[in-house]
Amino acid sequence: RVARVDLSGLENGRHAVRIVVRNGAPFGTTLVAEKRTSLRVDLTDPTVSRATFSPGGARPMTIAWVADDAHSGVARATVEWRDGAVWRTLASERASDGGGSMVVDASALPDGERGLRLVVADGAGNTTTRSGTASITGEKRAMAPGRR
Repeated sequence: RVARVDLSGLENGRHAVRIVVRNGAPFGTTLVAEKRTSLRVDLTDPTVSRATFSPGGARPMTIAWVADDAHSGVARATVEWRDGAVWRTLASERASDGGGSMVVDASALPDGERGLRLVVADGAGNTTTRSGTASITGEKRAMAPGRR
């Protein structure tokens, strides 16, 4: 049987967990099993202190950032572009705390003003987003950074 336990009152950080199971057998033959473990709670989004979208002209575009997460660590960085009302992934890769960068091929993007965003996720799935725009016209790339 699975017993659900409400952990909503836990704060960020490591917590010790002790599970005790008793069978409640008759005649004083109660069996007891105990397991101890720890769990880590991370309710906080990662911090992105800097994000830049650098155009590369005919070359690929470079996205650079500085991100940290004190509880579960930065785990992934994803670059997305806005296609109407939908955000589509352009590139995604593993990341870690501190500075990072990613080179993406933006040549497949349609011409025109395109919204771009960097989504940084921590090991618990919390995310922080930084946004910018790119003017895509054939071979030329012109970037205007922004923040959300």
